[in-house]
Amino acid sequence: GTHDQLMAKGEAGYYFRLNVKQEGGGAGNDAVNAWMQAERQPSVRRIASGSSAKSGDVERTKSAEEIKEEKKREEQEKSQYTKRIWKMHAGDTFHFLIGSVGALMVGFAHPSTGIVFVKSLSNFYIDDADKMRNDGYAWAGALIAIAVVQTIGDTMRGWGFGVP
Repeated sequence: GTHDQLMAKGEAGYYFRLNVKQEGGGAGNDAVNAWMQAERQPSVRRIASGSSAKSGDVERTKSAEEIKEEKKREEQEKSQYTKRIWKMHAGDTFHFLIGSVGALMVGFAHPSTGIVFVKSLSNFYIDDADKMRNDGYAWAGALIAIAVVQTIGDTMRGWGFGVP
């Protein structure tokens, strides 16, 4: 049910007792009674500040229009921040492109190393010595190629993202 429906059950309801305990009051507490009255009024709510709130402390809630307006203002502020950051980096598109390609190369290297390592383990179970040697050279070459790609990618990433 809704909050109001569950609170209407009174002390017999679990939800009501949970709310009363969270508010720090008992069944006869004036703060809880003031809170209950404020909850029943659609235009006001009790200030939630724990046990330091005085009974009867209420503040006006925001209307739906005010909430929409506030959200719209927040979205405009966020978009202005993004636009400001992109203006600060005008002309850096080439650097971002080089850095991104380098990051992709580095991201490719780590999983590839794991795959090559696991595949090269099967090399120990080959009966033919010449085939074992040739496969070993192939896997070692693959690891060297991955190391070269990672080194180039890391250099590109550092230059692309590190240039002011």
